[in-house]
Parts: sequence; structure tokens; C-alpha cells
Amino acid sequence: MIDTRSTLYTIAIVLFIAIYPSYGQKSLSPSTLKLIDTSLTLLDMKRSDCAMPWDAVKNDAHRLKFITSLFAEPFNSFDITQHHADKLRNLTDTTVDEYALEVMQQLGLGEYTSTYLETGISAKQLDAMLGIDLDSLAGFIGSNIIRKYLIPLLQAEITTKSYHKNVVNSKILFENADSLLMLSEESQYANLYELKAEEERGNILVKQFFEEAAKVQIDQVYSSGFSLYRTYLNFLKNVSSSNQLARDSVRSVVLTTKVGRIALGGRGDDLYQGEYLLIIDVGGNDKYLISDRTKSYAKNHPVQVIVDLGGNDVYLGGNYSLGGAIFGTSLLLDVDGDDLYSAGNFSLGSGIFGVGIVRDFAGNDRYSSKTCTQGAGFFGIGLLLDDKGNDSYVAQAHCQGFGSTRGLGAIADKLGNDIYIASSPFQDFLRYESHFESFAQGAGLGFRPIASGGIGLLIDYKGNDSYLSDIYGQGTAYWFCLGALYDLEGDDRYQSFQYSQGAGVHLAHGILWDTKGDDVYNSHGVSQGCGHDIAFGCLLDESGDDSYTAESLSLGGGNANAVSLCIDVKGNDSYIAKNATNTMGFSDFRRNYGMIGIFADGGGNDLYGDKKLNNSTGIKSTFGLFADVDLQTPEIVQVTNRH
Repeated sequence: MIDTRSTLYTIAIVLFIAIYPSYGQKSLSPSTLKLIDTSLTLLDMKRSDCAMPWDAVKNDAHRLKFITSLFAEPFNSFDITQHHADKLRNLTDTTVDEYALEVMQQLGLGEYTSTYLETGISAKQLDAMLGIDLDSLAGFIGSNIIRKYLIPLLQAEITTKSYHKNVVNSKILFENADSLLMLSEESQYANLYELKAEEERGNILVKQFFEEAAKVQIDQVYSSGFSLYRTYLNFLKNVSSSNQLARDSVRSVVLTTKVGRIALGGRGDDLYQGEYLLIIDVGGNDKYLISDRTKSYAKNHPVQVIVDLGGNDVYLGGNYSLGGAIFGTSLLLDVDGDDLYSAGNFSLGSGIFGVGIVRDFAGNDRYSSKTCTQGAGFFGIGLLLDDKGNDSYVAQAHCQGFGSTRGLGAIADKLGNDIYIASSPFQDFLRYESHFESFAQGAGLGFRPIASGGIGLLIDYKGNDSYLSDIYGQGTAYWFCLGALYDLEGDDRYQSFQYSQGAGVHLAHGILWDTKGDDVYNSHGVSQGCGHDIAFGCLLDESGDDSYTAESLSLGGGNANAVSLCIDVKGNDSYIAKNATNTMGFSDFRRNYGMIGIFADGGGNDLYGDKKLNNSTGIKSTFGLFADVDLQTPEIVQVTNRH
């Protein structure tokens, strides 16, 4: 039921000249801030009243400082997301060092040390390390290309091996660094007693793991990974038509050396099978059949690189492959062509105690993989960066911008009409028979109550895009972390089920932010700007004619002392909510205090179940607000006793 406040609210809007403290909202437009502040004014509040107590539960060794600060200023979630979007959009050889420094500090991974890896090993020393004569086997031009790319890799590997021994020599870290992130398909068949016993055993293991992880300092591993990426970006910047003659002279060769297999591919169509330390291919429609890596192999060969300069290529790999790093660095850089990428778990831009990066500069590409993939980070950084093309991304779970403890996982797609699908096989058996847990498309995840989470970002800069996930997706966060889906331009489609589309769950911050385009949002519940349990959930759409459909606890409806916001700044929009009680502005009263649930539409000819809701306001629940306010005029039609 909506109980209307007095005409003082109309006066509040007429006289509204809010000059609140900035609270860091540098990235939000003036009209967006005006709508937020206007809505809060109707509740006799201001932005500072959205603060929540971060210390409601015990602190842990892996809680990030910036996550703690978000509880005082939750709208800073947008600034942090914008900052990463700006950096990833312009991540060149001249900006990598700055970004690496910031990310490592933000994640508490130590200090970044920029290292120049191009020199330090002479040609004679390199031949001795390899156990071969490069000039005789690869030719003059080929040997020079191999040396150029191989020397930085070996320098990074030497550093990595000397520093990552603290991780790989720890049995509990080595054995569980990946398995902690893997969901189980078998638990759905267990009974309640088995599940309880499994949970207790798991909590003991998890606690021991994170206690051990807190002692590890491997900042030089991350520094080497970023420095190697910067080095290769610099090399690729100088690849131009002037190098054409040299590239035409390259002949394909595979070298078996003391340090591992190395391949140089010419302009023909090459086939690479098995395991490689380094592959450089100058052109052709190539096939990469990369073996399933094991953790033991990664321990001995922690740095792996593929660089392909052109052609429509096919990349087929297993676990820990194709930009999937564990205890080290894995890079895949593809300069041009319509490519197909298919891999297993921990792949395609996955960093587990390391740095995993996939960079595709051009082409209409297809990415398909399993779990902990396509921009996933856990005690590390996983990036999937695609510069242009109409691309498709298909994965299972913990993917497409997934950040767990001390991790950053991100997809950044600059241009194209893209589709993102998270098709999880992991049933949410405690709640549903036909729905599955994703943690995808801008998802943060902590290990409640033992270890806080990290940063998960899906950033799409331009194009008409489609997003499909199930439970936990599309700007979702669970337990002291940040998850964000940020789409800057295009007519987009968002389809999810629960804990999604701007959902913060259990002391976390989840946002879905769409700045431009005619968009469609469809979900079931605990979504579309929903906070649950001292959390911040926000769906912000800044322009366009949009359509929203939900069932319950959505559209600015939240509970358990959360801040829940659904903000649509302008456009002719339509809204359908099956449960009118706890949607479109709702917040309950618990722990002897209430919080905030706001639905706010800033203008346009909007469609609701009741046409009289246009240009009206009303109070729902303790601190729940429905507000359809034309920001251009102060007129408000009062609504009373509407269900």
C-alpha cells in the first residue's frame, strides 16, 4: 500500500537545490544525481544517509580497503567502475604500468615493479639456455623474431619461479587454489545430513587455505606478468607494413629446447598441437590444439605466450590454457581475423595467483569455455579484452567478469553487437530444480564468512548487446566485494532470474549501469536494483525508452537493512511487476532500524499498470519510495491508497 506524505514533498521538489557533499560521484551525470537527491529528499534523507555499517560482522585478513570504504559511500561504486572502464579502454604499452600499480594496490597484492625485459640475455646465452643454434634452425629473420619475443618471456619466467615457490610449495595452496572455485554438480543428489557434513569439512579447509594465503607475498609474479604484457604491446605497436617483407620471409619451424617447445609460424596455415612455451605466428588461418595443462606442468612452466599477427584462427585448449594463468602468467594476443576460442576451466583470461590476459584486436570472434574463465581473478588478475567486432561469449559459471578474493576479473569489449551467455550446469538445488548458479557478467564473490571477495566487471562500450544468465549475474555481488555490469551505448537486452541486474547480497555492492539506448530488462526476483542484508544494489539506466519486467523484490525493492535503487533518468519507459507490494520502492524494518528502497523515474511518458502513477510519488513501507518525477517541472500528482 502507498501512503502519501504531505504536500511538503511537492514543496521540497519545487525548492530543490541540493548541494550535498560530493561523496565521490564524479562519474554520474548531473541529471542522475538530481534524481537520486530528489528522491532521497522525499524521504527526508540525503546521500550520506545511504551509509551502512561495514563492521556488522567480524573483519578478515583479505577484506579490501576500498570495499570497506564503499559502505560509507556506496555511490562510489560507480566511480570505481568508471575508472576501470577508462583504464581498460585505453590499455596501451604506455598505460599498463600505471594500471598495474593501481590494481595491485587496490587488491592488496603488493607493490608493482615495472621491469624492462627486452635485454639481459645475449644471443649466445640464449642458445646455451635452449641447447640449440637458433640461427641455423630458424634462419636469420626467424631467429631474430624468436629472440625478440623469447628473451622477455624467459626473464619473466626466471623471476616468477624465484618468487612463486611460496605458493606452489604450500600443499594446501597448491592443491586447492583452483578447486575452491569449482562448483559441484554432485551436491544436488546429497541429503541434508551429507550437505551439512560437506559444509563443515569445507569450512575447515577454506579457513586453513585463507590463513595460509594471507602469509604469501608474490608481488613480483604479478609485476612480471604485467611487464611482459606491456613489452609485447610495444612490439605489436611497431608491427606495420614496413615489416611486411620480413614477415613474408618467415618459414614455419617448431623447436624442442631445454626450456620447452617454441614455434614460429609463417604466412601459411599452420597447425600447432601439444604444449608450447611460446608461439609467434605472422599470418595465415591457423589451428592451435593446445593440450590440457596440469598444475604440475604450470609449476615448472609458469609463463606461456601465444602471439598471432593475422588470419582467421581456431584456438582449442583445455584447462589452464589460452590465457589461463595459475601461479604465473599466460598471454594470448591476436591482432586480426575472425577467430574461434574454445577452452576448459581456468582459461581465456583467468588469473589464479597470477596474470592471465587475452587481447583480440579485431574481428568477429567466438569465445566458448567452462568455469573460472573469460575474465576471472582469484588472488590475481584475469582480463579478456576485445577491441572490435560482433562477438559471442559463452561460458558456464564464475565467468565473464568474475572477481573472487583479492582478484580482479574483467571483460572489456569496445565495439560491436555482442552476445553474452552464462549457461551453468550447477543447479541451485537448495532453492530450485530448474535454475542454476552463474556468478557471471560482472560478479563478485567472497567466501562467507571467512574471506571477503574482489572485483568482477563486464564492460561493453558500444553496440546492441544481449546478456543471458540465471542466478547471480549481470552486476551481482556476494560478501564484501564489487560486481558491476557497465554498458555505455546501444539497445541492449538483459535476461536473468535471481540475485541479478544490480544485486548486492550479504554486505556487498552490485550495480548494473546502462548509460544509453532502448533497453529491455527481464528477471524474476531479488534483482533490478535490490540490496539484501546490509548491501547496496542498484540498476541505473540513464537514457532511452526502456522496458522492465520482474516478479518480486525488484525494481528498487530490497530487504534486511539494504540500500536498493532502481533509477531510470529519462525516456518513455514501461514497467511490469507481478508483486506490487515489494517492488517499485520497498524496504523493510529489521535489526531495529530500516534502510532505503527507491524506485525513481525522472521523466517521460511511462507505462504502468495504473496510468495515474505517471508524475506521482508515494511512500511504501518504512523507507520505501515510489517516485515518477519529471525533472523539468515541479508538478507532482499525489497518489493515495494504491496497491
